[in-house]
Amino acid sequence: MNNNKEKSNSLYKNDFPPISFVTITKLLSYKDLPKISKTLNSVFNAFPGYAEYIFVVSDCAGLYQEIEKLIKSFPKTQIVFTDCANSNWSSQRNRGLSYASSEIIVFVDDDMEVEKGSVERLIYSLLQDENIAAVSGAVLPRLSESIIGKCQAIILHPGGGYELVKNFPRLSQIDFFHTGFCALRKKLFLDVRFDETLKWGCEDMDISIRLKEKFPQVRFLFNPQAVSYHPTRNRISEIFRWMRRYGRGRADIFVRHKIPMPNFFMHKLLLPLLPSMILPILPPVFFLLFYFFYFLKLKRKFKFQIDKIVSSQEKFKVLFFLPFIFWVMNFAFDLGRLEFLIKHYVKKLV
Repeated sequence: MNNNKEKSNSLYKNDFPPISFVTITKLLSYKDLPKISKTLNSVFNAFPGYAEYIFVVSDCAGLYQEIEKLIKSFPKTQIVFTDCANSNWSSQRNRGLSYASSEIIVFVDDDMEVEKGSVERLIYSLLQDENIAAVSGAVLPRLSESIIGKCQAIILHPGGGYELVKNFPRLSQIDFFHTGFCALRKKLFLDVRFDETLKWGCEDMDISIRLKEKFPQVRFLFNPQAVSYHPTRNRISEIFRWMRRYGRGRADIFVRHKIPMPNFFMHKLLLPLLPSMILPILPPVFFLLFYFFYFLKLKRKFKFQIDKIVSSQEKFKVLFFLPFIFWVMNFAFDLGRLEFLIKHYVKKLV
C-alpha cells in the first residue's frame, strides 16, 4: 500500500516517461488559427514538461507561414502538414502517431483547454497496468452565453460531456475510449491503426472494437478527474451538420461491426402532424401536448446536466428551447444514418 502511495506521489511530481502530445486540426480560414494557440497555451500551462508537441494540420487556407510564426514561441513543437482534400481524422491521427517519438501519447483535440493536473491523472491511470491501452478524460462544455449551445451541451457533447461523468463518477472501465482527450500506448496503435477508410468519424469506437478483437486482454478506462473543456456549437446549422455527420459515422460502425444503434426518432416527429389528416384544428393542440411531454421528459432525463450547466436565472429559458434542440439533433442524426444505410445497401444490391 505504501509503495503504491510513493509511486503516486512521484508520478504527480512529473516523474513520467517521455510524453508526446498530438493535436489534429483542419484550418479553413484565418478564423481557425486561434484554435492552435489556444490549445498550445492550455497544454503548456497545464503540463510544461512534455517531450514534444505535434500538430497535424490540414491547411486548406494556405496559412503555412502564419502557422509557423504561431508555434515559434512554444518549445518542442512541430507542425506536420497533411493533404487538405484527402486527409481525415483517422489519417491525421495515424500521421501524428508515426511522428511521435514517445511511447506515451496524449491526444488533445483542437480548441481544447486542459485543466491543471489532468494530464498527470490520465498518465498515472494508464501506467497502472500494461493491459490498459488508453485512458480518456472528461470533455466538458466550455460554455458561452448561447442558449442553443447550452442545450447542445445538455443533450450531447463531444467526448461524452457531463453524461459520461454522471454514468462513471469514478475511474472506470469503459467499452469504447474517446480520442478527444486521452492518453494511450503508442505500440498498440501502431499495430492496430486508425482506419483511414472511415469518412465520417467514430474512429475511436472503431479502433476500440478492433483492438479488443486482436488483444482481448486490453482495457480502456475513463477518468472523470482528468478534465478538459471544448466549446459548444452555438448555431442550429452547426449542430445539424455535426449530428448528421455523426449519424453517418455511427451507421458506418453498425455496418462494419454490427454494434447496435439507438432506436430511430424521426417518425415520432410525425405524431403532431397526423391529426391534421382528420381535423385541421387539431394539430396545434397535439403539438402543444407533444411539446409539453418532451419538456417534462427532458427536464427529468437531463437533470444532472442541467444542474451542472445552467444557472437558476436562465433555467426556464434553456428548458423552453431544450425540446426544439433535442428534435433537431435527433432528426439530423437519423437523417445521417438513413442516408448512409440507403446508399450502402443500394450499392450492395447494384
